Amino acid sequence: MDKKPRAALLIAILITTLALTTNQKKNNYILPKIYYPMLCTPTAPDWVEEFKKMLQRENYPGFQLSIISNNGIITNCSAGWAKFSFPPQRMSNEHRIRYASLTKIITSIELYELLNENKINLETPALAYLKIQQPAAPKDIRIENITVRDLAMHRSGFDRNASGDPMMHENPWCPSNIEEIYNAKLDFNPGEYFSYSNLGYCILGSIISTIRKMETSDFLSKRLNNTIEKSSIKIIKKGEFYPDEPDYMTDPMESIQQLNSYNYESATATGAWSGTAQDFNRFINNYFGKPHAELPNKINEFLTPPPNCDSNRWRACHGLAFYAQTYSKDRIIYWRDGSLPGVTSIAMLTPDGTTIVFLANSRPLDWMPANDQIAQSIAGYILQEKAP
Repeated sequence: MDKKPRAALLIAILITTLALTTNQKKNNYILPKIYYPMLCTPTAPDWVEEFKKMLQRENYPGFQLSIISNNGIITNCSAGWAKFSFPPQRMSNEHRIRYASLTKIITSIELYELLNENKINLETPALAYLKIQQPAAPKDIRIENITVRDLAMHRSGFDRNASGDPMMHENPWCPSNIEEIYNAKLDFNPGEYFSYSNLGYCILGSIISTIRKMETSDFLSKRLNNTIEKSSIKIIKKGEFYPDEPDYMTDPMESIQQLNSYNYESATATGAWSGTAQDFNRFINNYFGKPHAELPNKINEFLTPPPNCDSNRWRACHGLAFYAQTYSKDRIIYWRDGSLPGVTSIAMLTPDGTTIVFLANSRPLDWMPANDQIAQSIAGYILQEKAP
């Protein structure tokens, strides 16, 4: 690069960084709009450059993308910016990003291991495993009908849109006061339909904890350590940021204080873990990194969604760990996402055994359509087909 363009670039970075620092409350993403660097391993597919341009247009300050093909070829990319204080710091593949609800995949995999060990039955009522000493029946008698399957498939009867999400409270009753389930009220009959529930997965974590006779954080740490070596994956602590975390850029209607004030100690089964995209991908690839037709029968059974849901509709059919989405020729991708103020996370399994993890240090206020756009784009690039 000539000296003049290089000097101009440095001046532009300096000016925009100062502007961003001055206007941080307004979330003025100036620097990523001007310069959006990306570094990938040589194995990166051609579509990654187009994907990066989409993320830049959509004002994501930085992201990580990890792809492991079915023949073991690993691609890791990092793009954009991790730190905006002067001097700005590029996003790298080593930055730690919060996984948000990708945490639930770790919980689901521990459920799978219990099923393999014949220590749990999906059709058994949740209360039978929790072993809470209560003299009377639950106030809402339907609580007795919630099964393990209902919890894992988000069909337990809790609807956060109708009655709120207790896991977002400062001191949620799950898991520390799990006996409060006897005072809970359901919004619909268990198993009746899908309604995403952090509370349901917290209860599922409590069940696994009871069976394992270990704290949720301990048995999930053990599972991670037994599956992958030298992992970056750790639990987030309330009110703290790790030194290797990036800056998280929030919508003006949200704040970093919200991100940092969640009770992560209560969310170890639902949303408390963090690490790199490449390490999370290594973890899921250990279980799902084969063409789906070649996966063990128990894994395929684990991935299979309930029979009464329409996998031709996006985000409509959730199994024990992932959403299922059917493309043409009966090709099915399995995916799920996570979101917190300043955090976007997506994991995906494709029919040929490729596993993908995407993490970003931002989210828009209307995050669900944005997550859908990213996930559908990744699937489209790999399958060469748009989502139905």
